[in-house]
Amino acid sequence: MEALKAPTVLANRGIPVLVYETVGVKDEESGLVDWEANFDAPRAQKYVTINNLTASYLEEKYGSLDEFQEALVTKTNTVVQDTLAFIWKQPAHQTAVSLLDAAINEYRIAILVAYLRAQGVSVDDSGKLLRQQMDLLVKGVETMGVQALGSLDKVEKIMAKKAEETSPEEPLFESPGTTGSESGSSSDDLLMSSGPVR
Repeated sequence: MEALKAPTVLANRGIPVLVYETVGVKDEESGLVDWEANFDAPRAQKYVTINNLTASYLEEKYGSLDEFQEALVTKTNTVVQDTLAFIWKQPAHQTAVSLLDAAINEYRIAILVAYLRAQGVSVDDSGKLLRQQMDLLVKGVETMGVQALGSLDKVEKIMAKKAEETSPEEPLFESPGTTGSESGSSSDDLLMSSGPVR
């Protein structure tokens, strides 16, 4: 996860983040440009900075800067994409496809720290906050990984138990729309029968 590195806060340029290079593909029929990420190209570095123009845009779009901060937590993907598209002066779709997979929280943190810089928080204090938030994010990702491994172990045990209880021609889990015996079924069994694990 190369995106999860705590960058330095640069006084004039902002917070550096990694993104995919994008390629515009023009539809010959409609003349519209669609954007695609170029996964083969090296990651590009862009900067997140909030100036007076950006602060005015966010204030107008979300009603107030307090509401912007709240939306950044409650509608993270939408607000991150919209904010970065404005900062980088590019179409929202291009911004969306340029963002690295599973790095939305890194971008959210970069925007929050850039916002603090715009409010007068020093480079040193902003840098400390950024490193602290990135450390917490990395620890959170590690914790989720451990929890996911524990969940996978639990799923494997449930599947093994189900396999022992059924004959080879019976399905391991009920298909949607069929009725099965409800006796002895646990919430884990119900979760498994409700659809594929992603």
